[in-house]
Amino acid sequence: MYLLSGKFTSISKTAVSKRAENDDNLVALHDPVEWNHSHLIDPKLVKESGSFTTLAVRINDREDVANDASDRILRDWAKHMRDGQEQKSLNSHSVRGNLCSFTFIDSPPARLDVVTYWTDIGLLHDGQQ
Repeated sequence: MYLLSGKFTSISKTAVSKRAENDDNLVALHDPVEWNHSHLIDPKLVKESGSFTTLAVRINDREDVANDASDRILRDWAKHMRDGQEQKSLNSHSVRGNLCSFTFIDSPPARLDVVTYWTDIGLLHDGQQ
């Protein structure tokens, strides 16, 4: 996907190379990377969300894994700490998608689980105990 004169477009790399020679407004949104665990978010949805980025936005394909890890740490915290903090704190859940699904976009499911769990521990712990 490329940004061409302010509009998203899908064109071949050959067309990009030929067009780039004649058009200073052509900018590749990402390097040609092999993405194994994520997909692009439709730019229209990104704009509708209120985001002002012109970069391509990706999300991990296994958001369910991240959400399960977020739920698990809330249960674990409630079981072991018994201080009610899990009901008062932020966590990675969001109406737009799990924070860790956007942050760790191409992490394999097992790593996404661990990093989400530990991220949410950080969000739960206020450091005052």
